[in-house]
Amino acid sequence: MSMSPIFRLAHDFVDENAALDPCSATSRGIPGHDHLLTDFSPEGHAVRAEHVRRTRQALHELTAEHDHDRLARDVLDERFGVLVDQY
Repeated sequence: MSMSPIFRLAHDFVDENAALDPCSATSRGIPGHDHLLTDFSPEGHAVRAEHVRRTRQALHELTAEHDHDRLARDVLDERFGVLVDQY
């Protein structure tokens, strides 16, 4: 069974975010990033914030196919909103 577009977006976000924030990836147990450091400069923060904004916009363009999608969409949207507010 393939992932719905919403779950694919979430999966891709985790992979992309791990590359942009390897320190967090390592602390979350995502392998392959433990030899890298996160860019904590203003530019690094801006890149991560833009990644969240783009992903949130892409999420808003997707249609939920079932109840699991609706729940995932709502949780992701709330979390992305918090992340943008934190930036």
